[in-house]
Amino acid sequence: MKTIYVSVCGDCWTNPIEVKEQLDAVAGQDQITIDLQFEGPCLWSLGISDTINKYCKKYQIPPSDILITRWDNIVEKVEYTIVNPPKISSFIDASRRYWLEHLEKNISKYVFGFFVGRRSIPRAVMMYELYQTWGSQNLLSCLSNKDDMPWLFDDQVLNLYNLDQWLTTNQQDFISWWATNPIPSIDQHDFEDQYSQHHNTNKDLMQHYYKFDIEIVSESYTCGDCFFPTEKTIRPIAAAKPMIVHGPKNFIENLVLLGFKNYSSVWNESYDQFEGVERWQAMKKIIADIMSLHTDTRLQLLKQAQEIANFNRQHLTTLFTYDNTYI
Repeated sequence: MKTIYVSVCGDCWTNPIEVKEQLDAVAGQDQITIDLQFEGPCLWSLGISDTINKYCKKYQIPPSDILITRWDNIVEKVEYTIVNPPKISSFIDASRRYWLEHLEKNISKYVFGFFVGRRSIPRAVMMYELYQTWGSQNLLSCLSNKDDMPWLFDDQVLNLYNLDQWLTTNQQDFISWWATNPIPSIDQHDFEDQYSQHHNTNKDLMQHYYKFDIEIVSESYTCGDCFFPTEKTIRPIAAAKPMIVHGPKNFIENLVLLGFKNYSSVWNESYDQFEGVERWQAMKKIIADIMSLHTDTRLQLLKQAQEIANFNRQHLTTLFTYDNTYI
């Protein structure tokens, strides 16, 4: 048995050449297990399926002989044999880590919150455009101090997005803006990866959730047939915060299948039919509509959205009993 580890980082496959070389070394002489290391990408969108299928065709191996393990995408269908299929408890276990028994009363200092750890091209463009349009006075945000610039990835990395797709003008202004590392950390706290052993970064961040009204979420996996809600979605649900989510198609619909309510009665959630740049353009329309409202009208809208957010927080507690429920 040969185990081949696939390394993905959001919509980016970081070791495609290494995986192909390891497959060629096996050359059909041993059974293969593809280990996704508890990540949840769309295998087809990232080209992982194409690589496996070419291997199977070359060495005349049935796809069902390929084992897939530790893959947490709960919606994509594949011909491979899935070992230990993903289950709802991975979402629930993560939710427990960010649960706060007491929520501070909202003071509405900012309309939106947007928090970026690892930078990706979509997140970087989203932050840039939010700041250019609405300014820091309307946006509570933070940024990891790591200076990663995903638009400078080398050729050995398969990145589903490039800057030309996301930003057709002002690219040099964008690059120069990011070079200054312009987004301060909240309370001078250096936000690092959520798996830091030194502190619970996300729980620290949730202490600030009472300061804003709506969270703009940018999920890790946003392309193709996938559903892998991470701490980015868990935080606003656990903190009873209305949210607008940049994720894959039908991400909101899949949350509804878990029993959560959507916000379609408050704003237009047809953006859930799109992915990538198109989804962000539709999200920006919602943001602009909310910002254009008279203060009293906006407060009424936020009241409706808050009722849904309160329901979703309560519903999350009912899921805590379904530890071993498979999707």
